[in-house]
Amino acid sequence: MRAPVFIKPGCSPRVTQEIIRTLLEEFSLERRCEITLTEAMLRVIYDGIYRLRKRDLWGETKAYLLGKKVLVLIFHIKNRREFDKLVERVGSNLDPEQCAEHSLRYRFGSPTPKTLPSGKLFFYNFVHRPKTPEEARRHFAALFSKEDCIAV
Repeated sequence: MRAPVFIKPGCSPRVTQEIIRTLLEEFSLERRCEITLTEAMLRVIYDGIYRLRKRDLWGETKAYLLGKKVLVLIFHIKNRREFDKLVERVGSNLDPEQCAEHSLRYRFGSPTPKTLPSGKLFFYNFVHRPKTPEEARRHFAALFSKEDCIAV
């Protein structure tokens, strides 16, 4: 199975390299590429979050990511256990402080969320990953065609 992980805009080159280095220590990179996110892509990627939070975060997410380039790392994942390990390594919660200390979101997430008019908190995480293998398949299908990515 493939699992796309992407590094969001605003991530410094130093942090980007540290994220990549950390993931390469444990996971097999199949490809990497840079893509520009469209609204249709964002809707697929963030659908699960908005279902849970009644879409309060949609405007903020669009402002943060729409039309911006992200670096996508596509990992070859052997089984569910390895997939769960990837989720844990990236971070299992949107709130960086609720993630394991060794996770990328804990290490590089914004310690101060933005409070939206609705009172919901918006966390600026530099790295995104799907939560389940099924979500990974949906993300991959929405984000990529064969010519979008080059092999590393």
